[in-house]
Amino acid sequence: MTRGLGLLADEAVAAPVDVGAVVAAAAVRTRNRAVLTTALVTIALVGALVMTLGAVKPDPVPVATTPPTTSTYTREYSSPEEQAVRATRLQADVIGAFDRILPSGWRHSTYDWGCESSHCWAEGDVIDDVGPIEVSFVAWGRDEEVSCYDVPNCTTKVLDDDTFVAVTEGETGTHATEARIRLSISALRPDGGAIGIVASWPKDRPAPALTDEQWLEFAKAFSY
Repeated sequence: MTRGLGLLADEAVAAPVDVGAVVAAAAVRTRNRAVLTTALVTIALVGALVMTLGAVKPDPVPVATTPPTTSTYTREYSSPEEQAVRATRLQADVIGAFDRILPSGWRHSTYDWGCESSHCWAEGDVIDDVGPIEVSFVAWGRDEEVSCYDVPNCTTKVLDDDTFVAVTEGETGTHATEARIRLSISALRPDGGAIGIVASWPKDRPAPALTDEQWLEFAKAFSY
């Protein structure tokens, strides 16, 4: 500003000055400078915020403390000849488990047995003097997952032979006469095979079903 006034003083002929125009121009420059300053401050603050957020690292994912629930092996598939062998073995294992686990006086119905390329199954009842309890068994090839999947009333446990199990028990049926207790056991065997056990009995059954320990014994009794 001082240098500009000095240059004006050096002029030979004084130039007419429109005071109103100068004041208006100065006001515009002042307003523009204020807007620019505000914008620059805003940009600086946003940049600082972005840098701060970028510097904040997310909390580390907690390391699972439970046993692995998925086998590292690939799923097994069997030929028709191998399926027949597996079905025979499953039948022998389950019948042997009945003889070993069921209390005195209990018996079992005739079971349906079968195998497909990737799994085998057995379906029937175990029976005491009160009545039947539906029990089905299934065995898969490897690379199956065992988890509670946030299902209510589900617990996990590692058995003494390193079989990892997820156990769920709850009610099914909408009417009192249809209400049943359903027990489901999913298990991952040490050899990588997965098995499932589902048992069901009337909610008003006057005598208890098998104990939890007895049901879990079945989880160790067979594999694919």
